[in-house]
Amino acid sequence: MDLRYDIFERFDNGGLLWRTAVTGVQGAQQKLTELAGTSTHEFFAVHLPTYEMVGRVNVSAAQEKTLPAPL
Repeated sequence: MDLRYDIFERFDNGGLLWRTAVTGVQGAQQKLTELAGTSTHEFFAVHLPTYEMVGRVNVSAAQEKTLPAPL
């Protein structure tokens, strides 16, 4: 069974914007790749009921050591 993953955009000021929801890990990774080509902001995909993160793009070296703040 494929899970639903919500995709969020993180702005430079730390604000978050929900962008879309997709089904399945592969769908989430494809959408993240697509969004990464449109902006330099960080994007991440998370399964909200479990907070499982399945991908992050456009992450700076400093950000790689931290997880996004809980939603």
